[in-house]
Amino acid sequence: MRLLPLYLFTMMFFWKVMQLFGGDGPLFFQYSESAKCEKNFVWHMLFLNNLIPWGGRDACMNWTWYLACDF
Repeated sequence: MRLLPLYLFTMMFFWKVMQLFGGDGPLFFQYSESAKCEKNFVWHMLFLNNLIPWGGRDACMNWTWYLACDF
């Protein structure tokens, strides 16, 4: 439970704020494609993002798969 508030804050920051005040770097166009959390936001909150969606690809902060494995 200690990590959940920080994890949710980080998710909201990278999902909503970073796109508004993002960047102009050469790879920033890739970030806009990898920050789609509309469909899978709930699974990240429950730390089930490693299991659900089973057949598809989760594009919402894909580097957080380890937290789901750890829990």
